[in-house]
Amino acid sequence: MHLFFKGLMSFLKKERDFSMIYTAEMRKFDRYNHKEPVEILFRGKGVPAGSLSGDLSGGGVRVFINDFMPLNEEVTLQVKLADGRVIECGARIVWIRKNRFNDSYQAGLEFTGDRSVVNVQRVISGYLQTHLS
Repeated sequence: MHLFFKGLMSFLKKERDFSMIYTAEMRKFDRYNHKEPVEILFRGKGVPAGSLSGDLSGGGVRVFINDFMPLNEEVTLQVKLADGRVIECGARIVWIRKNRFNDSYQAGLEFTGDRSVVNVQRVISGYLQTHLS
């Protein structure tokens, strides 16, 4: 057996956490640290939930939240950019994790929509290139 594969098999037997192996391959957009307010409006609820973003890309945003959100739930986001602009768009909850030491969560939201998502991706990608690169 090739030395590389022996090392990989040894690593996999010890780690048992495959998430870090696939994460980089699954990303379509580069992520950037982005700590700004985000409002999440759930369909059928009148009051938005306040949140803080953790990182941002042209494809979605990671947020810190206090309440659980079900997977695949469709929401409307208002993401504040550091230059003062607010981007409003649809999003879908694609992952959620409970924080270890408190009752809060982190969630990954993917931007959704047809033509609107292309515009959001264009605006956010342009913003990231000029402000965070």
